[in-house]
Amino acid sequence: MINMRAKVDKPRETALKILYDINEKGAYSNISLNKYLNNPELESIDRAFITDIVYGTLKWKYTIDYLIEKFSSIKIKKLSPWILNILRMGIYQLNYTDRIPVSAACNESVKLAVKYGHTASSKYVNAVLRNIARSKDNLPYPDRSKDTAYYLSIRYSHPVWMVKDWLDRFGEEFTEGLLKSNNDVAPFTVRVNDLKISKQELLDILEKDGFEVENGKYLDEALIISNPSAVQKMEAFAKGYFQVQDESSILVGKVLDPKPGETILDVCSAPGGKSTHIAQIMKNRGTVISRDIHEHKIKLIEQAKERLGLEIIKTEVYDAAVTDNKLEGKIDRVLVDAPCTGFGIIR
Repeated sequence: MINMRAKVDKPRETALKILYDINEKGAYSNISLNKYLNNPELESIDRAFITDIVYGTLKWKYTIDYLIEKFSSIKIKKLSPWILNILRMGIYQLNYTDRIPVSAACNESVKLAVKYGHTASSKYVNAVLRNIARSKDNLPYPDRSKDTAYYLSIRYSHPVWMVKDWLDRFGEEFTEGLLKSNNDVAPFTVRVNDLKISKQELLDILEKDGFEVENGKYLDEALIISNPSAVQKMEAFAKGYFQVQDESSILVGKVLDPKPGETILDVCSAPGGKSTHIAQIMKNRGTVISRDIHEHKIKLIEQAKERLGLEIIKTEVYDAAVTDNKLEGKIDRVLVDAPCTGFGIIR
């Protein structure tokens, strides 16, 4: 029997709140995660668990939602957002982790459903999760022979439009390999701010603080950290010695190849990783116009540029879909990152 009055698991409840922020309020996953993890009551093991649940649930969201539709008597659009996200978390724990017992995944989800729903909600959550757990080795994926794109979309949790595009471009074998690779855990990478510190100096600081560090795979300014817990609380981060940024994202600035003194337009720039890298490549000489449609996201760019000491970035709230005749003939290069690569599923 499940004790309906039992206290909910704090890490799981924290993960639920983060997923609610992301899925219902449009929050950036990394920003929301950092906000909630900045809680002194959480142990390092709790932070790691929360991070895994949040990113894992986001990564497998297409597949998870498909399974909910298959095993639920209620359509997703009729579920409360809290119950839906509790289900998503529970299915992630059941299907995509090896170390969490079925009983824990189900029981802790039921406790959350009691707190964020009602008794009927908790019974519903328990029934759906138990049914999925019993079918774990024989899940009802789409028929590959009838619709390859849809099968691959659900099997590897990618938007079907994207899978169709890749099938047309690359063929079935390469596309499936690409989808599999996207679901691997990406290494935690930081970009050295060489306007403030050399790569070797930063590497020495990180290793002195107990971090395991190696060079990036492709770029001189990239460092991979194997044990990145609390790296953004370091004094070196506050001083602007580095920026957390995936190496694939750092490559974008290299491809753009901006030159000192140029005027660059980044039309969808928040939270600022690429804009700050562009300014860094330009040696802080010239102009980088960083735009976003939301004021609160512009503030993230402002915070990053101040921390990194990049004076040439000028932020503006602007809709990239609206023509701006004032800039005609004044821009040397334009970066358009749309749709945003923050799907939560793309490495």
